[in-house]
Amino acid sequence: MTEREFDQLLKRALEEAGKSEQEDFPEDDGPMSPRQRARMEQMRRDPAGYYRRYTQVMADTAEAERREKTESPRHVRQHGKHILRYGTAAVIAALLGGSALAYSLTGGEFFRQLFLKEAGDVSAYMDTDQLLEMGGGNVGTVLETEEVRLELLDAVSSGNSAMIAIRVTAKPLTEFSLDGESCRNYGFLKIQDSFTSGDDAFSSSTRYLFRDDDSTLGNNECILLLSYTSREPIPDGAYTIALYDLGCLDTEEVLIPGQWQLSVDLNGADHYSHTIKTETAYRFGDYTYVLDSVAVTPLSLTLKFSCESDSLDCDEALWAQMDRLTIQLEDGTVLDGSQFYQSRTASGADGHWSMTVGVEFGAPLPANSIRSLGLGGQTVALDLK
Repeated sequence: MTEREFDQLLKRALEEAGKSEQEDFPEDDGPMSPRQRARMEQMRRDPAGYYRRYTQVMADTAEAERREKTESPRHVRQHGKHILRYGTAAVIAALLGGSALAYSLTGGEFFRQLFLKEAGDVSAYMDTDQLLEMGGGNVGTVLETEEVRLELLDAVSSGNSAMIAIRVTAKPLTEFSLDGESCRNYGFLKIQDSFTSGDDAFSSSTRYLFRDDDSTLGNNECILLLSYTSREPIPDGAYTIALYDLGCLDTEEVLIPGQWQLSVDLNGADHYSHTIKTETAYRFGDYTYVLDSVAVTPLSLTLKFSCESDSLDCDEALWAQMDRLTIQLEDGTVLDGSQFYQSRTASGADGHWSMTVGVEFGAPLPANSIRSLGLGGQTVALDLK
């Protein structure tokens, strides 16, 4: 069992233990002491690490008591188990007590739950368990200023695609008034990242969840969802997301000015991702296009074409074919344009054109499940085995 699999198993066990153990704890009868607040902050920063340290101390305590007392081995084992269970319950009680950290102890769980919640018709073919292997390492990181509180709920990546979720608390606001006459869409007026830049940057999308979407959010809270596709694989490493000026996206009115930068660790391993060199020629209209490569991840598909032509409309015939793109899975399922989103770019000089098509899936596809693409009445076979 890998460490990541152990963490997920541990989380599920903690949740089950918490359900039965929490009722044994007395109700809160006053404000937390400075020591309690410090412990809570430690748990929020690193819940998995805190759990391991906390239970190790308790195990050591149990061992010391065993040496001091003359009691049967059976009694010692029961006593140690009792302490460990209450240590478990204490940690899970903090995690489940309204904190967004309850979403996950390791990366991937928040997005897994989100896709399961919003699956709809795609639930028959999606595979959300892959996300647990694609999770980043610093989920739960918090940046807090007088104006905002930012909390990294999740970060997953594989190959050239990544998704990030950030919980945002706008402290000066009492609520996001989504029904207001002057503004119906709130968010950051500018967002930058440090892992897709220059020629590697390709496509990105932004989405916000508010209280109407997630009842765990406060009136002045939202969740920022970011999706990225790069032309090249995103390496393993620590990156940053820079957020500028929280305000009304409709009018660009700034409600809370400022710049905030949150650290994000991405798992750069190529879990379930492949790049296939095809170099196959296809004739569409008056032009011949070469499909140079196809990059596949559980979240996206990236196709790179080239075309030799002096005409400035070399890309138009290709785009017309991409409007009818289909994706066939191993089980025979065929996905059409209603089940994914496309981004397209083209550039050229001296008669040589390069075109990139990015396909963002509506849900994570099972690893190695794509068998072929339907393109202009022709089949593009993909051997991902």
